[in-house]
Amino acid sequence: AWVFWMSIAFSDAPIAAYLPFLALLPCMLVLHLLRRRCVEIQDAVEKLRTFEFDSLECEREEEREFAQLAVERWFGSASDFTEHVRVSLHPTMEKQLQLLKVPTRYLVVAVAGPLAMSLDIWLGLYKASASSDLLMRYLAGQLIGCDLLWTLASLQLAVLLAKRFAQPWWPGSDLLQTLALGAFCSGFFVLGAYIAFQVSSGSVAASVAWAVFAFGMVQLFDCLPCNRSKTEGEE
Repeated sequence: AWVFWMSIAFSDAPIAAYLPFLALLPCMLVLHLLRRRCVEIQDAVEKLRTFEFDSLECEREEEREFAQLAVERWFGSASDFTEHVRVSLHPTMEKQLQLLKVPTRYLVVAVAGPLAMSLDIWLGLYKASASSDLLMRYLAGQLIGCDLLWTLASLQLAVLLAKRFAQPWWPGSDLLQTLALGAFCSGFFVLGAYIAFQVSSGSVAASVAWAVFAFGMVQLFDCLPCNRSKTEGEE
């Protein structure tokens, strides 16, 4: 976010044209790491489908014996425990995986940078005795509508896509897939930023309507399911 703002502040400098692409690098890295983490979690849950107690790996034989005794005490036998993991635990973990999300309040922290700078601009306009119409348009359309809500919606979309498309589409497509998802999320954000600029230059009503729409997108992304199991993908 800071690099994007620098590209605007130093728009006349030759390097300004490359700064937005530089700003995308850490975003792509975070998106890729998030996808890889989702893959690890999904694979761990998927292994429960074909779980075998006999294939349990232990560093020492004493650990295996302890696990065997505990399973026999609580479940009766290793076969009963295996059935419990496959039939009961696996579906439960799949449902929990679908509900697993990054809390919205954490994402709000991520937008604090651009939001603070936008607030600084608004305060500057206020101190400069700008018209109330301009202050309202900037507050609703840019500060709240774009820098807070639309940026938050863009981050929510990135998390949704990272989980939904965590598994590679085909062998060797991991990095390319991250770039494609990142490009889509970036385009989504740029579209909203352009709309915010247009409505902020128009009327207060349009700016407020845009802020309401952006809030609706935040609520929508917060409710959408963000995980697809392997069985669903196979069907």
